Amino acid sequence: VVACQAMERLVKLDAYKDAVCLDGSPGAYYIRKGNPEKGWIIHLRGGAMCFGKIDCWLRRNGIPSNKLGSSRHFPEEANHGGILSDDPTKNPYFASWNTVYVIYCDGFSFAGTRKDPMTKNG
Repeated sequence: VVACQAMERLVKLDAYKDAVCLDGSPGAYYIRKGNPEKGWIIHLRGGAMCFGKIDCWLRRNGIPSNKLGSSRHFPEEANHGGILSDDPTKNPYFASWNTVYVIYCDGFSFAGTRKDPMTKNG
């Protein structure tokens, strides 16, 4: 049995006022420090772009229920598995690498420029 070495730790970007989710909560990412001699895997979570005010408002308010527009519900630790797994039996090539999992919550493919959060009234 091979035990996983470490969970990915959540880092919220509170110090960066423009790195925010649709609801105004801070942008965030998960990091797991592996072997310093290895490389880095940086994964940008996708698939949650909104197309217009109504769609963005729904995401900001947790519709669909996966809360794509907020970092408020993200757990302090996570294990995203796959190529980010630290289990060498499941990920023999990259298990000891450093990993970053960037969470997608701005609704605009990591390119949003909105200064104010979406309001409840749209």
